[in-house]
Amino acid sequence: MLRRLKWILIAVAVLFVGAWFHYYLPSHEVVRVVGTDTKRVDGSGLFDSTRTNSQSTQTRDVRFINTVGQNGKEYVFRNEDTGWSFPFYFKFDSGTLQARAQSEVSGRDTPQWVVVTSYGWRLEMLTMFPNVIDIEPTDTADPTIVPWFNIIFFVVLGLLAFWVFRLVRRFKRRRIDPIFDGDPDT
Repeated sequence: MLRRLKWILIAVAVLFVGAWFHYYLPSHEVVRVVGTDTKRVDGSGLFDSTRTNSQSTQTRDVRFINTVGQNGKEYVFRNEDTGWSFPFYFKFDSGTLQARAQSEVSGRDTPQWVVVTSYGWRLEMLTMFPNVIDIEPTDTADPTIVPWFNIIFFVVLGLLAFWVFRLVRRFKRRRIDPIFDGDPDT
């Protein structure tokens, strides 16, 4: 019974960590831009990029980029600066990205495809939108996209985990094992 509970807790933890990585690591969509909006929203949402400590509800302008994918599905992206806070994309150019998106607006007849790099999920019931990190024009509707940031991130994370594992194992071998082995020199 306890073994089953242990594996259930491990599975829940792995799912939680996987969902966290899926939300915060960048993803790419090949779309065509069909329009841009700026909406005034209150800052009381759970997934807002800026938080306030005051009791009064503050409003702010949020830029949105409306797009359509190759399959005809509509995608709406939020375009807000992350600044110096988490997630650490250090994005300060939301105005420039909005201008770039406006310059890439195209119709069905002459589509201009762009690669939108973003993080986050689109959850309609919670009014959540992925936040744009970058917009790059592409010559084809099916470009080859290599997620270099994600690859480097997981390689560094794996090396760090391996280093911590080795450090803990060395500490255990040098400090803890001699105590239980009855070594009088420790």
